[in-house]
Amino acid sequence: MEKRKPTRLKRLATGCGLLILAVVLVVGIGIFRLTSHYNKAYNTRTELAEQFGERDQYDPGAGPVITPDQFNRFLRVRHSLAGMCMKFSVNNQNLEGFNEFDKREDVPRGLIIKQGLKTTASMFGMARGLADLAIIRNEALLEQEMGLGEYIWIYTLSYYGALGQDPVLGMTSEKPGQLAGGISSALQAMISQRVAALGKAAAVLPEGNDERARQQAEAEIWRQAGTDLAAKPGRFPFTDEVPGFLWREVEPFRSQLEETFCPATDPMELLRIKKMGGGYEDR
Repeated sequence: MEKRKPTRLKRLATGCGLLILAVVLVVGIGIFRLTSHYNKAYNTRTELAEQFGERDQYDPGAGPVITPDQFNRFLRVRHSLAGMCMKFSVNNQNLEGFNEFDKREDVPRGLIIKQGLKTTASMFGMARGLADLAIIRNEALLEQEMGLGEYIWIYTLSYYGALGQDPVLGMTSEKPGQLAGGISSALQAMISQRVAALGKAAAVLPEGNDERARQQAEAEIWRQAGTDLAAKPGRFPFTDEVPGFLWREVEPFRSQLEETFCPATDPMELLRIKKMGGGYEDR
């Protein structure tokens, strides 16, 4: 009878004893560290909410959609996250490397164990990185006196709306390319406040006034954007066409915004770490 060659699964199993032992050690050390990091991420999020309200409470008002001062403060927050972008990019490359590695045949056992340990470390790095990302972002927002709602407003309208970046929030959304439900709901609340503010501002101006007409026209554009979001949960404002009033505000900062967008961290950028019983929820 022909002797069958061991499959990759069996070859991996022969080395799993060492791999499991290493993973247990990593987990034992890592759990304590992760808990402290997630506690700090939660505490800084709470501090943000206490100072600036929850994310769905941000009121954009009736003035500019995003002021130059807001862009400058936003970009300072983005620059503070550059290091996390690099770390997540490396971790993503390691995980992608494992996927390619798994397709190969006749891989030595030692190399399997080495790659398994490397992948496990990358996964723990991402778990801790999520907390670190939230901590750095929250602390930078506090320093720039910007709430999470304001940050989401600028982030989505600039990166997804004006610059056309596609959301990759697949880890918190049923469909990649869509915003997580909580973020989408927060945006709908902000848009409603924008519409209300424009309506009030227009109401005090006389009939036939150019500014009144402009505010009413813009309010209608936002109203339609809110309707579209409600009809298609998870999408973001101005998917099909960016209004001129938004593009004119984004254009002077376009190059800086393009430089600070990070695909590797985008899936976690807008999440908030919230306590749920004995654990945490990222949404």
